Amino acid sequence: AQGMGIDLFGAIARWSKGQFRFDTTGTQEKGYAPTIWEDDTFYSDGQAALDAYGVEEKMMPTWNPVLPGSEVPGLEVSVTEEDGVVLFVEDHRLTDGRGYTYEVRQHQSAEAAQADLVGVDASDTEVYEFDGRTYYIAPADTGEYTITWTVGKYSGKVYGTMDLEMAKHFARSVTQWDDIPYEPPDMSVPPEFDTIQKAMAAVGIDAQYAPAWLPEGYVPVQSSTYESDYGGWTSASLYYTDIQGKRDLVLGLDWYEDPSAAGGRVYEKDDTPVVEYERGGITFYIMNNLTRKTVAWLDGNISGSFSGELTVEECQDIIDSIPAYAE
Repeated sequence: AQGMGIDLFGAIARWSKGQFRFDTTGTQEKGYAPTIWEDDTFYSDGQAALDAYGVEEKMMPTWNPVLPGSEVPGLEVSVTEEDGVVLFVEDHRLTDGRGYTYEVRQHQSAEAAQADLVGVDASDTEVYEFDGRTYYIAPADTGEYTITWTVGKYSGKVYGTMDLEMAKHFARSVTQWDDIPYEPPDMSVPPEFDTIQKAMAAVGIDAQYAPAWLPEGYVPVQSSTYESDYGGWTSASLYYTDIQGKRDLVLGLDWYEDPSAAGGRVYEKDDTPVVEYERGGITFYIMNNLTRKTVAWLDGNISGSFSGELTVEECQDIIDSIPAYAE
């Protein structure tokens, strides 16, 4: 089969990083959309797209950081072909545009790939050597960075919300799994709201839908609230850190005027099965994404979630502390 060009492994097995998305149409028995897609044009991540096109070079970063004060950015993957160049894009962006993007281009020659390098001769470009490759890390006018490199006929690019140290971490994660050392966030400026309940009250979300208990040691670092200019959507979130335990936690609550719009968020997860936990007539979905746990739920107009390096038991205790679902 292999000798005849038949994709044997593609026919008998499938594996990928997963995603969790609520289904608000009522067509799914479990209340959320499946993570296995039959449409071959859908790719769970950029690496899956490279695999589908037979690209064997390591070109996609494997690091997907949480932006301070935010939940994990959404993930969108696309593949386009034009003038003999295949463009693979893995986009990680929040609703406000912050985030980062990975791009890989398959050119017809190594010379054409070299033309994609950015800032090669600029004095403010950091030339970063790692694992036998050269990465050009160029600052952008917006205060962000762009990373470019080439391998044969392939060119890679990462750009978006990052500082120089983050850029180096992105580069290292292309060829090696690289755990960046934990660094406590800047706590010199206190958050506008020191509890998620206060942040929710500021945008008119009922505080009874917020957890009243968190594991010991967490302190608030940064809060965020949002009210749509067009109405119909408000959001509140709070980012915590546990300096002693070297871990973080993000709480987020959203209110939607239209309940069918409440399930639009995508949650990144690995292939570990989702745990369903019933409380107060609502199903809470506990999922893994490597070392992190994410809990998500829907309750009419309310969409809630929290994420961090938690145990299943801690997740359940946090859920049990939400007044709206007390039993």
